[in-house]
Order: sequence, then C-alpha cells, then structure tokens
Amino acid sequence: MSSSELAPPVALLVPSNATALTRQPARREWPAQSPIVEFSGVTYGAQHANNGRFGDNNLDSATNLGEIRDSLGEWVSVVAQNNEESDEFLVLADRFAYKATYYSHVPGEGLLLSDSFDAVSQALTSRARRLDLDLENYVTTIISNVPTFRNPISSSTMVTQISLLEPDEAIEITPNTARIVDRSVVGGTHDIQDYTHAIQKGIEFAQQLLQHVSTQEGLEKRLTLSGGVDSRLALALLYAAGVHHDFQIFTEDPRTWSNNKTIDIIKRDIQISNAIREAMGMQWWIPPASQPGPSSLAHSLASHQAISSNLYYQFESNASAEPYPSATLTVRGGGGELLRSTRGGSNMSRHFRKVFNGGESQPSSVCHWIASTYIDTGKVSAGFTDFAVRYLANSIGETDAPSLEQRLNEYYFRTRNRAHFSIYHRELLKNDHTLQILSNPFFLRAGQLISFQEKANGKLVKDIFNLTAPHLLDYAFEDDTWTQRLASPGAQKVSKTDNSWIYSYDHQVKVKTDPITNVHRSGRDSNQILRNNETQLLINYLKEGFVEIENFSDPRAAAHLRNQHDLVLHSIMRGRNDLHNTTVKMLSAVTPLLLNRGLLEGSYDELRVSSSASPSRSLWRSESQCLVNTGVKASAPIPSILDTFIMQPTICYKNNCVIVDCRPIHSREAEMHFAVYLMRDDERVSESWYKPSPVHSFPGSLEPGTYSAIAFARYATQDRPLFQERSHSLKITTSH
Repeated sequence: MSSSELAPPVALLVPSNATALTRQPARREWPAQSPIVEFSGVTYGAQHANNGRFGDNNLDSATNLGEIRDSLGEWVSVVAQNNEESDEFLVLADRFAYKATYYSHVPGEGLLLSDSFDAVSQALTSRARRLDLDLENYVTTIISNVPTFRNPISSSTMVTQISLLEPDEAIEITPNTARIVDRSVVGGTHDIQDYTHAIQKGIEFAQQLLQHVSTQEGLEKRLTLSGGVDSRLALALLYAAGVHHDFQIFTEDPRTWSNNKTIDIIKRDIQISNAIREAMGMQWWIPPASQPGPSSLAHSLASHQAISSNLYYQFESNASAEPYPSATLTVRGGGGELLRSTRGGSNMSRHFRKVFNGGESQPSSVCHWIASTYIDTGKVSAGFTDFAVRYLANSIGETDAPSLEQRLNEYYFRTRNRAHFSIYHRELLKNDHTLQILSNPFFLRAGQLISFQEKANGKLVKDIFNLTAPHLLDYAFEDDTWTQRLASPGAQKVSKTDNSWIYSYDHQVKVKTDPITNVHRSGRDSNQILRNNETQLLINYLKEGFVEIENFSDPRAAAHLRNQHDLVLHSIMRGRNDLHNTTVKMLSAVTPLLLNRGLLEGSYDELRVSSSASPSRSLWRSESQCLVNTGVKASAPIPSILDTFIMQPTICYKNNCVIVDCRPIHSREAEMHFAVYLMRDDERVSESWYKPSPVHSFPGSLEPGTYSAIAFARYATQDRPLFQERSHSLKITTSH
C-alpha cells in the first residue's frame, strides 16, 4: 500500500457525561480479563507480535488487559468493563509511553484521544472548539537544544487544549466521570515486590519473546552492537534465549564518516564489537547500498510530523532514503540507561556538587537552579525568562526523589527517553521492525525495588549479565567508568590501532576497501545533509511560521514573542540551535492553529468507542514483507513548503546605473514589499526603501570597489523584514 493510499488518522471518542477531567485515585484495580476494544501500534508479547490501527486491530493472541499490559513495543489501547448498568473504559499505553497518546476532554461528551496529534486537533476543530498556543511550553521547547531538555515537558503539547499521556498514567472513563489515574491500576509488573523475582521474570519474558521473533521467516535479523553497556546487554539476552546465531551484528563502519571525532568513537565501537563477534561466532550485517529517496523536503516534513508531531523534535531531511530491499528485524538496547543512570543526570548532578562544594550554600530550589543554569538566557526574550525557568523547574520537580541525580533520571524517563526511543514507525519507513529489548517493564520494576544508588552503580545491569551471559563481562566497555563497575578483573581491552575488523567486514561485503580511506556516506554528517537551497528554504519557512504564530498569540505577548523568534533565528545563524529541529518545533505549534482557523485543510476519521471488540490483523502479514500500516498518514497536513518564498538577488551595472533585482523564485510579489542596501567593500553607500517592486535602481557614478546588495522582503502588512539575502559581488576597477 503506498503512502498516498493510507487512511486518514483516527480519533476515538470515549463517551462520558463528565463535566471535567480530574486527577484522583482509581476506584479499584482493573481485572486482567478486561477485553481490549481499541488498539493502535505494535506490541511484542512473550508469544505474540501484533500490529493495528484504531478500527481494524490485530489482537489474534492478545485480547485482554492481562495479555498486553506488560508487552514491549509502541502501543495505545482502550480496555472495557461491561457492568450491569453501563460500560466503563480504561485508556493506557505501553509502559514507557513510546506510543504517544494525545487527548482532550470535551465536557458532557467524552474523551477525545488518538496516537495522532493532528487527529485530535481536527476533532476539536470540527466541534468549533478553539485551540490556543501554550505559550510556556512553546517558548521553553523552541529555545531548548541541550539533549536532556530537548523535550522539556512531559504532558503538554503546543496547544493548551491537548495533553500527552505520561508513562505512569492511565485514564479511566465512566458514564459520569473522567479521571487520570496511576497506571498501577492495571496490575502486572506494578504488583511485583521482590527484586530477584522481577529480574527472573524479565529475563524469562525476553527469552520467550526473542525465541518467538527468531522463528519469523522472511526477515533479516540483526543486533545493533557498539562498545557500550546497553547493546551488549541486549546481546546477552539473545545468547540466553539461544538464538544469537540467528542474528547478525550491525556496527557502523567508521570509514563511512568524515567527522574526525565521530570516527574515533565509532572506530572504538567496531573494535570492541569485532572482538565479541568473533568470540561468539557471529557474522556482520552489512547495510545495503543506500540512495536518497525520491521524496521532497515537503514530504519528509509531512512524514515526520505525521508520526512525531509534538513528541520528537529531531528532523533529518534525508531520513527518507530508499527502504531496505528485505524486511529487517533489529534488536536494539534502547531504554537501557534507565537500568543504570543517565549520562545527563550524572553529569548535571556532578556539576551541581562541584559548584556548591559538596552541599554547602545550596540554592533554595535545586530544580530552579538546574533550569536557570541550562536555559541559555541569551536565547530567551527578557519577557519570557522568568516563566521559562519556572516552567522547566516545575517539570523537573514533579517527583519527590531524594537526590538530584535520581530526580533527573525520573525526568528523563518522562521526557527524552520516550521521544528518543519511539522509533518503531520512523524505522518502519525503511522496512525495519525495531525491538527495544531492554525497554522491559520487568527490568524497570526491578530497578524500582533497589536503591537508586545501587542501580546507578550498575547492580541491576551486572545481575542481568551474570544470569544470562557472564562471559560478556570479559571485555572492556568503551567507557572506563563502566569497565570498572561491570567488567571482570583483567577484562580484554582492544588497541586503538586494532584494524583486525576490516578483513572480516570487507569479506562479508565482498568489497575490498583501503583501511585508511574515508568513504563518506552521503547525508551522515550534518554539513552534508542540506541540499541545494534547503537551508534558505527552511529559514524562510521558519520565519513565515513564526509570523503566523505571532498573529495567533495573545496581543499582550506578541512583542516578546517577536523578540524571542529573532533570538532563535540569531542562534540558528550562529550554529547554536539546529535549523531542522527548530522547524519541526515551529510546525508542531503552527499547524493546529492554522487548522483551527480554517487556513489549512486536513482530514481524519472519528470512531465512537463501544464495548465490542474490533477486527484484527497480523503483524507479519504483508504483501511486500513490510507492515501495511507505516504510520504515515496521507492526510497529515503541514503548511505548504512547496511555494515557500526564496529570494536570490542579482546586481548589475548598466547605463551608469546599478540595478538590483530581488524578484523571488516563487511568485508572491503581490504580498511582499522589498528594500535594498547597496554595499561597497562591506560598507553601506546607499539604500532604497520598501516598495512593491522587486527591482531597485541606483543611478550615478561608482567609485572603484567590490559592490553587492542586501535585499530585504516583508509582507505588506508587516513592519519588519521576514527575509534577508545578499547578492553576488560586482567588482568595479575604475571610476564610472
């Protein structure tokens, strides 16, 4: 099925007469036999693997709450209880909330929810309900570029009327009530109270799951292996399941990169991977030759937003490469940091201790100090600084964890972890099925049953290694700290000059390459991603989106918002903020506002939830060895980028007159006014102010020098330039 044939996104209405959505304890634990009536996403259980979308689900082997509540994958479901008087429903997602669940309560009608942000936006719009910019969330997100705070808020979206379900939450709906409850109402791993039992159940679950998926035919099976802890722990589980020989090892080839720092890191990875691979008798998995896909920048943006709007703010325009010719199953170690301690949490808490000398003269609010330290005030408008710091500090502080490091780890669980590893549907575009084997609810529970310091020091991870594949600790890790904490005494280290991996790798690919030659893979480094005109296209697109957001904002905040956008653009120009990531942040905000005002068209389906189950479909069933539902909704709208304004001014000297033509490539002149600075040797010597015509003339004689023009364009109704571009140079050698 091609993307153009895919059905629109689906919104569910769970009916209720409740006048408000409240947060309070559930009345009881939900029975394990409660039937699943709606399901979307992919779920991996010990003996099943299912895929579905709302309205046509696949639940052949997992039909009730008990069979799905602790499944791996990325999914959201609605389960039901049919009492004598009425139906009651529970909305829950996978334990790590990798599958986004967007929701909005409509008083007196029920709960609207979807795994598509656009579907909920359109469902509210169809009810003539206004969508408003969540200014605090928008500003805090648009300025963030520190990885820990790339997704700064766990439950908010860019509009105030739509929320995100958090990993520890579920929503219970009855005919007269709607309440957010703790996810522990589903039982399962939440009820385990013994650390050893949780580990044993987690290993048993992983073994059964890996044995099940290894029997699936028509799939190339690979494990991503680096020199780190998490991917090796995933290998230990494959080994314990007795299926490691069914998988090949994929490690990046450092010769395909051009950044020297990156090369050093990846070379270390492949040296360690090769030593382990040889000892275990496994083969390399060689990626097929990849060519950029035919899709445009507009299609890439639409695909990204359809899957990741208001959740994942990392965008690569070249992500739509040709899919793998054969369907692939990839086992990864995503979520493994939660079994130890995150690098960001460790580094920030170490910095805090250093600044305050082990605890002396600590600030009254640790979270406020962290927020104010890691928010770059140079990128925040003066009118927004206080509330941005307060907003982020409140989000970090949504836990009573006793230590800063633990608090930051719990913050990571609610925010960056879910966004960074919610990759199943993005990878599916490459014909790759992803299994994050360490995102295991039993292991997560085990980590909660020991002290945080024990977990941070590696107890949980080491115990899993010792129960599955202790010989894998006979090799050093890429990080010396984790080698000291986990590895066996005298663990084997690899030399930095070891190139023994090259022969086996090249023999596998049957192509001999020069070991010292850098064969750069197109698109791997950020400076290679941009196509011709793409940078200018995205900057102009970003500026237009900023103007729309300013137009829809509260007039009292418009001036500060305009200044904020100027600061963000300045940071992008200086390389401090990423252009691509900022663009999808802007789109996540402006798209629902345009939809809501009738300035952008979209389509969606809406289903009313009832207690009767939906039809089903098998995960592996597909005409082309690739899942039918790739997650790219054909109707997911974005503001048009195809007609985005591009200006490339030209300068010439004719008949004793300098002529500057700043006519745009895409014709929108009726909307725009143009102005020009005439420059000689980088000094302004004349100017022509705003007028509708894109052609500006500067009559008169010229002194010798190098001339150029800086052209400006703005909407006729605006008072500041949206676009600014410089022309090529014109060299005048004698006076004219």
